[in-house]
Amino acid sequence: MRNKLNMIGAVWMVLLVFAALAAPAATVNRLGVRAAADYDANYCIVITDEDLTTSATNTAQVISNLFAVSSNMAVELIAMELETEFSDDATNAFSSVTVTVGDGTDTDYYLTSTELCLHNDPTYVAYPRAPYPGTTSAMLSNVTENTASFIAATPTLLTTTVYVGDVAATNADGVAATVVTGVTWTAANAVTNLTKSTATVMGGTSLTQSRKVYTAADYVDFTFTPVATYGLAALDNGEVRFYFRVYPIR
Repeated sequence: MRNKLNMIGAVWMVLLVFAALAAPAATVNRLGVRAAADYDANYCIVITDEDLTTSATNTAQVISNLFAVSSNMAVELIAMELETEFSDDATNAFSSVTVTVGDGTDTDYYLTSTELCLHNDPTYVAYPRAPYPGTTSAMLSNVTENTASFIAATPTLLTTTVYVGDVAATNADGVAATVVTGVTWTAANAVTNLTKSTATVMGGTSLTQSRKVYTAADYVDFTFTPVATYGLAALDNGEVRFYFRVYPIR
């Protein structure tokens, strides 16, 4: 009986080991109530060095089938957290591993290039791209390009002598008195080749980064890029976590 139990225990141990070896290191974890409150998120994506299998040097690897998003889902990246720096035990020359987070439309929509390598001042906590307003052009001058514009010269006053009866009136100095009867302008001076002047100002539609409402199915993509002389498969250590808030739009 004891031998039979030992045999059953051994079989279960083999199955557990096999399952551990066969299971992918990358995981999509639904956070519990406490963790969700702590991180203001409901999902945590965990990616380790074991998921980075590209051996070609200077070649990025995109993990694109891990986190699927369906239509009418809202996705927001809350933060990235570097749990273990990425490194190669054999050399310190493996000096850069960067990650961007995006989707099928924009590879760094959620997170721009962020350093994860032990030997290159890694970023331990990173926040997503901040929202920023759109821009539009404001016209500072409405002069049509290459159309002549005219600037008038100094005006000339038309005057006439003041008479008292048939005698021209004069002042005490004997200067004839005059009165203004009109204004004339000399020929205009043409100014040509003027151009419109514009400036870029804030306005238009706001572009909200770090969050998106999907109208069609897609994947959240995680792109890892190594230093030029090494391949990602050479990494021996590394774990990074991405916290997302995901909810349906009805």
